[in-house]
Amino acid sequence: MEKKFSLEVTRLAPDDEVESAKILVQEGLIEEAKKLLFQILFLKPKHKKARTLLSQIQEKEEQQLLSHHSSYIRKKVLVEDPHDIIQKLNHDLGLNLDTQSFDPSAENWHINAELSPRERYDLAVAFFEMGCFKDSMRELKYAEKAVRLEQTFLGEFGVAVVALYSECLVELDHTFEAKAYLEPILSEPDLKLEEKLILFYVMARIEESLGNTPSARGWFQKVIEVDQSFRDAQFRLIQLR
Repeated sequence: MEKKFSLEVTRLAPDDEVESAKILVQEGLIEEAKKLLFQILFLKPKHKKARTLLSQIQEKEEQQLLSHHSSYIRKKVLVEDPHDIIQKLNHDLGLNLDTQSFDPSAENWHINAELSPRERYDLAVAFFEMGCFKDSMRELKYAEKAVRLEQTFLGEFGVAVVALYSECLVELDHTFEAKAYLEPILSEPDLKLEEKLILFYVMARIEESLGNTPSARGWFQKVIEVDQSFRDAQFRLIQLR
């Protein structure tokens, strides 16, 4: 009679796995630690020690991002006047602008130059990273308009443009406006599922900030169904359980 062998992977107790995750964190293997904690919480969503450690990791990562972002703003904004910033962006992005004619201190100022949608987007990203969200939105509107005139669908680049625009709205606490802006875009038939990924994530963050927990969970679930490692979607989904 033929013997049948069964290979079963014996998991450690959840508390022991949390200790293993702590060791991974100490060794700087943050992503591996997070994966292990996600596995624990998938099986035991209410495991207190796993949730606590994951929250600590997330908080530390956010502090590092904020520290980097604040340092960037201090270097790029607080020690320089707006005209100097434009000159530096012009040089760094290779835009060939006549910066002497700009007056960023004037009300409703704008860059009146023949820039491609990609150049507008690059400029918007730079403004966003400096915390100049209204300036970023202005360039993004130019870019979105150009994309829609050139082609009948947004495509990957167009999605990046509208996603950043909606994130600017969120940063300015215009959360309802961001939701109203994104909803019709998500219904556009020519967008591929992979292209919608960033839009799913932004919409999830919007619903989360509005306190619409079930809806936020649904959007985060859509994200991880496409890419489990996308930003912090999996962590936020667990936090919303």
